[in-house]
Amino acid sequence: MSNELITSNGSINFADMAKVMGVATAPTNSGTDKKTSQLARVKVLREAIMGTQDVNGKKVKMEVVPAGSLVIRKTDGEEIYMPTLSLRPFMQRQSYQRFQSFDPKKSADTGKRGEYIKTVLSDSLNNDLMDTSGGFNCGKTAGYIQDYSSLPEKTKAIYSQIKRQRHIFGIAVVKDATDAIGSPVDDFEMPVLFETDSKVSFKNMGEPFNKLASMQHLPIQHLIDFSTEEKDKISGGTYFVITAKLDSKSIDITVDDQVTLQNFLDWIAAFNTWVSDTHHTNSKDKMSDDDKGLIDQFIDTDELEGV
Repeated sequence: MSNELITSNGSINFADMAKVMGVATAPTNSGTDKKTSQLARVKVLREAIMGTQDVNGKKVKMEVVPAGSLVIRKTDGEEIYMPTLSLRPFMQRQSYQRFQSFDPKKSADTGKRGEYIKTVLSDSLNNDLMDTSGGFNCGKTAGYIQDYSSLPEKTKAIYSQIKRQRHIFGIAVVKDATDAIGSPVDDFEMPVLFETDSKVSFKNMGEPFNKLASMQHLPIQHLIDFSTEEKDKISGGTYFVITAKLDSKSIDITVDDQVTLQNFLDWIAAFNTWVSDTHHTNSKDKMSDDDKGLIDQFIDTDELEGV
């Protein structure tokens, strides 16, 4: 099967498309008029959804959607739940984010604990990435830090707040899913954005892309099967990490895939334009209220923290 995607401008070879899709290099150690986010999001359900069912004529409270399920949150707010999800990835991007806490007065005035500093989405974290504070990399030096222990304590404190994010854009292939009351829903496919800032999930979700790069296959030629795994916290309780397995079966690339690919690229371009524009204000204090509110549209904070 050919590794070329046919477009209106002719065919694009693997190297070009791999760059676009975020698998151009092997792993190392190391705009629109209306600014809105119009992509369904995938997240992990942290707490089970409880409901009631009739048992021998009595209402009994029981779990209808288990914790650790994967959730697709549609743009209209509807949520669909499933134990596993197959995703046909079109591309991935990476970024940094840092949560900047407000002082008590500002928190009381705004009703918020703080704001997120976000960088542009990139196919690599080895370059300086503009962020919404007017700086770069949310305050971090680009690339791999060889001697972390030698950094000043103040710098370490900032670095400890910075999280890497992985963003996977693709078509979700949904089967055996339910709604919030446990009723089955019909199988469907839809474009989604799957993100994480968890260290373990970040690594796990990147492994299929590393394998694709070594195979010289494009992401859209395969499905990735996602699920979750429950882990124990040192302090007690449990949490869930995302696991990912590459399906070795190849999928044919069609001309129709060009439209989906371009839609994802347009979304990324709109987001990066917003970050760039905000960056050039040099300070969040100079941002308009509309732009500050836009963070909540582009970022699903429930989805990103602790996944």
